[in-house]
Amino acid sequence: MVLVTAGSETTSTQLSGLTYLLLSNPDAMERAKREVRSAYKSADEITLSTIDRMPFLVACMNEALRCYPPVVSGIAREAPKGGSTVAGKFVAPGTIVEVQNWSMNHSRMHWEDPWAFKPERFLHGAEAAESGKKSMRDNMEAFNPFSTGPRNCLGRNLAYAEMRLIFARLIYQFDLSLVNEEGDWIKKQRAFSFWEKKPLNIRLTPVADAKL
Repeated sequence: MVLVTAGSETTSTQLSGLTYLLLSNPDAMERAKREVRSAYKSADEITLSTIDRMPFLVACMNEALRCYPPVVSGIAREAPKGGSTVAGKFVAPGTIVEVQNWSMNHSRMHWEDPWAFKPERFLHGAEAAESGKKSMRDNMEAFNPFSTGPRNCLGRNLAYAEMRLIFARLIYQFDLSLVNEEGDWIKKQRAFSFWEKKPLNIRLTPVADAKL
């Protein structure tokens, strides 16, 4: 069950969301393409052992995880006998408690301009300076797309590796564009634990000088 749902559905959902959000923000897409295409001489060089040197692409992935979390809901917990205290509030025994990823990721309590796609909020040091990043009042402790603690998602590292490898190869070899996309693709969807995704039509145009 974990391998089928967490290992495939969430990754494909995130790649769809990342693609849509970057195509909806052309400046970010162009920078991601420049970063990838300047780092490699051929697609064969893009491997699991070489994809660590793309800070802006990783920032885009993190921002896509924030804006469009593959798992909308959180992990529910039941208050124990005798109750518990959460954020200074008493929670009666037997109460089901859950922190929703979507709500947390779009709360103005934690994020500056939470509805905007701004990968630079996840950049640090030289990369942040290159972006002309201003001080953003973002609470990174609120960013937990893979949950937290000893029972967090065991596939986190694999998911990041898969997404970086697939998307880096994709934008190295192709220019992408939306096809007949009217309105906001994300707002057209419904979500339960996972997204009920609508079709996302993308045109792929081979890059003439991209070596395979």
